[in-house]
Amino acid sequence: MEGGFGEAPKFPHESMLLLLIDEQKRNPNDEQLNAITATLDIMASGGFYDTLGGGFHRYSTDNTWLIPHFEKMLYNQAQLSLVYTRAYQLTHKPLYRRIAQQTLNYVLKEMQDINGGFFSATDADSEGEEGTFFVWSISEIKRVLNKDEFKRFNQWFDLSSHTDFEGNHVIRFRDINDVNVADYKQIDALLIKLYNVRIKREPPLTDNKVLLSWNALMIPSLLEAGEVFSEEKYTDAGLALANYLESFNKNNQLYRVSINSKLETNALFEDYAYLANAYLSVFDQTHEKIWLNRTVQLVNTMNEKFWDKERFGYNMTNNNKYLNARYKESYDGAIPSANGIAYQVLVKLNNRTAEPAFIQRAKQLLGAFSADIPRSLLL
Repeated sequence: MEGGFGEAPKFPHESMLLLLIDEQKRNPNDEQLNAITATLDIMASGGFYDTLGGGFHRYSTDNTWLIPHFEKMLYNQAQLSLVYTRAYQLTHKPLYRRIAQQTLNYVLKEMQDINGGFFSATDADSEGEEGTFFVWSISEIKRVLNKDEFKRFNQWFDLSSHTDFEGNHVIRFRDINDVNVADYKQIDALLIKLYNVRIKREPPLTDNKVLLSWNALMIPSLLEAGEVFSEEKYTDAGLALANYLESFNKNNQLYRVSINSKLETNALFEDYAYLANAYLSVFDQTHEKIWLNRTVQLVNTMNEKFWDKERFGYNMTNNNKYLNARYKESYDGAIPSANGIAYQVLVKLNNRTAEPAFIQRAKQLLGAFSADIPRSLLL
């Protein structure tokens, strides 16, 4: 079973997976559960997922999640770690815990800048070719592993022509559901040996921009993983990131980008919505009212800057008479719809404050896109 949605190139569509997981919690259905687990299992098998270093590539070039476009994006790590965390809550399948934690560990180890924010992406290319950093020839693997180790490696991982990428191989399990929890100790010992060789290769370039919205996506993922897995390092990282993102607000102006600690570009609606949602997750974790107050302040500014008073809904850019572009994002693509996130924030604020203005605005927002919803369904 290929899993996922649509044909190649295949993107993970995290928002749809989160919706299905939520629906499965509320209305259990065997067919729906099988669709969820089949997708998560094959995405985790290797290729689209970096079995050695952790983390997901941007998309799969084929229908079976085997050969990825080797770029890694922060927003994929944020969303897919949350998908696997919630899938673990739903199924208690150890594989999903492993993938969620490895993905977050990758972000903390490989994508964090010195100030505590996270870089945007790593490139697909190194040494002038795509995927060079990630793929292996069989002879290379044999040079790293001894005969017994290679024999065990070949039992678990597919080194046939099926995993071939331009003469080399991606590291992919033969059948990830045949692996027992007890096997991972031996498997990891082999993978670590390969990883220690890989890190000596020329790495892909890193896009060192720290984007406010993508970093804000990381906060709920870190905090939820910290709670579900009882791992303080994720909770601490999420709280530290929230405090760091406060530095993007200078003289009552929120900024979108930090490059080498220099703030650039005024924030868009997306930044406000994602950050408000992140701050609410911090409030729910800490119960410190300052985070609720910060959320309310963000929403008030969001309403002032981006709300369309005539047609309702939030514009992506500032309500400035000199700007002609008026675009309202309603579709969950590579990242969630900012209007969809804003709707969730407004409903949550109503539940936490009992302030009627929030639910009134939420109803107006939903009404603005009610005609678009049936046309936007991916299923």
